[in-house]
Amino acid sequence: MSERTEKLKAQISKDEAKVSKLQEEVKTKKEKLKELENAEIMNNLNALSAQGMAVSEIVEAIRCNNLDVLMSLMSDQEKQNDKSGTGSAFSEIKEEKTNE
Repeated sequence: MSERTEKLKAQISKDEAKVSKLQEEVKTKKEKLKELENAEIMNNLNALSAQGMAVSEIVEAIRCNNLDVLMSLMSDQEKQNDKSGTGSAFSEIKEEKTNE
């Protein structure tokens, strides 16, 4: 074959190797993104749980697309917060310091 065709084949091979490497990098970054998103979700769920919310019931309502149950759970939590003051330990400490 001619020198031009050999050179073009070599360039194609190099480009294919670059594309393959980039695809692997994208795959790795997508996996890392998913891990970070899951960690954020878990942090949010833990924060809700720390505030005394029924996290498992909330997650189940979301999973079943049951807006009525979800809204009921949220309104129940608001009622409990009204009765107990604030609902979160941080808010209670802040409230205590403010009242001193």
